[in-house]
Amino acid sequence: MNKTEGGTILITGANGSLGLSFVQQLLAKYPLYFALLTVRNSSDLDPNTKELRKVVSSHPSAETSIEVLDLDVAKRVATGKIPPISAIVCNAFAWSLVDIRYSADNYELGFQVSHLSQFLLVLRLVNSMNKRTGRIVMLGSVSHDAKNNNSANPLGPKIPEDLEELIRPSPDKPGEEMSRGFRRYGNSKLANVMFMHSLNKKLHHDTSLKGITAIAMDPGGIAASRAFRDAPFAFRTAMRIVGYIVPVAEHFTSALRTTKSAAIDLVAMTVGPEANGKRGYFVGQKPVTSSEDSHDEGLREKVWKACEKWAKLEESETALKADEGEY
Repeated sequence: MNKTEGGTILITGANGSLGLSFVQQLLAKYPLYFALLTVRNSSDLDPNTKELRKVVSSHPSAETSIEVLDLDVAKRVATGKIPPISAIVCNAFAWSLVDIRYSADNYELGFQVSHLSQFLLVLRLVNSMNKRTGRIVMLGSVSHDAKNNNSANPLGPKIPEDLEELIRPSPDKPGEEMSRGFRRYGNSKLANVMFMHSLNKKLHHDTSLKGITAIAMDPGGIAASRAFRDAPFAFRTAMRIVGYIVPVAEHFTSALRTTKSAAIDLVAMTVGPEANGKRGYFVGQKPVTSSEDSHDEGLREKVWKACEKWAKLEESETALKADEGEY
């Protein structure tokens, strides 16, 4: 078998906590793929990218590229510079648990990074995928379901009546920064799950793309995630303490996972034969029913259309037909 015969695996946020472990597991178990590892800063001045290069260097025979995401990937596939895309793993995310942060586009940073940018990525690259077995993996979370509220996340997700609130939310009231921040995070994950469901219907309705499947996977609560550095001090400290019990606790609950265990599941759902043809929502490798809101087709289509507008996606930029089909 020739090198990269498996095709290209594209992952966003490759230098994040889960991304680093995913890359380690992918290169160790599936070395015949070309790994396109996208990051926000490809320089070694970024310590996380430097750590990613260290991971890659431990697999010298692997074919990889660490780069800032460029949507010209489609041209590289078309000209044979890289193999067709076997899987897109939408792993990048951001959140704002202390104050609201905005992107260069003046959109709330969490929604843009965690959902909108990856919505655009998938739709722009879907025609560059393996049309028979391509997989799209969105990252979900227990926080996408309003039924899973807790003391840290008392509000839960709620898609606002005015969808513009998703990208330009009202200012947080003093004392509500973390709870409203978790709502924003939950909304971005809910948007990912909604997108996955709608995407599967649209793909299935398109005769040229129906072999491509989409899943959304909740990797579980990763207490060791660097993301908690952006959380309030008390919560950050609590997660550091919880981290000590995770190796034992993960055998009893998916609410707590080691990064390695979550990465093993993510690799399996991305390229493993056990996930061939699978669609839907998963906690790790276990299929489960996603939230009630994620099955609201009218709401899903409203959010989809809004995202097309915010991402400035032209119909000519995606091979996916506009109308959602039914199974």
